[in-house]
Amino acid sequence: QGAIRKGSAFLAAQADMDFHRAIYLASGNRTLLDIWDKMSRKILIAVGLRVPNTKVYEDHEKLLSILKSNDSVKFKEALLPHVQECLTVE
Repeated sequence: QGAIRKGSAFLAAQADMDFHRAIYLASGNRTLLDIWDKMSRKILIAVGLRVPNTKVYEDHEKLLSILKSNDSVKFKEALLPHVQECLTVE
């Protein structure tokens, strides 16, 4: 959120990349992490060129809160709309 307040698309995108990497690392899924590490730089460039979408970062806060509660069902329910939102962002 700090990067968004500063108006920095690149810093917001970097925070987004860090968030996703932390989730994939915590999952213990090495294949997913390897794929992310290969793709993230290209995604960073694409996302960093756009105006930050505050909804995406609000979703991250919500997802992180759900993860901390260890409610995997609620996490899966919240994840799908987040992914769909990210895919439709212009």
